[in-house]
Amino acid sequence: MKTGQVGDHTSRHLTDGTIDLALIKYDSEESAEARASGLGPCIHHFAIEVDDMAKSTADLKKFGCEIISDPGVIPVKFRAPGGTVAEIVPTARYKKPEAKA
Repeated sequence: MKTGQVGDHTSRHLTDGTIDLALIKYDSEESAEARASGLGPCIHHFAIEVDDMAKSTADLKKFGCEIISDPGVIPVKFRAPGGTVAEIVPTARYKKPEAKA
């Protein structure tokens, strides 16, 4: 488990090394990211691991997704044409560190 302040929100990540569940609390509902999935409690987004961030970002744009994160920021959050918010992250971003013997 890890808790940290990132930009305009506090996130608590719970992971088993395969699945990462992030609980997010925004400092304010005024930011574009906080409002991306609507106001109030909701499932904000889900993440997909990708091997090549640059290629995957280009593919998202090609398929009509709107990039909603700031340029150069990883992870890359996007809105799919149907409105669903998701993000891409580098492969193994949430991999649980191996225990030292």
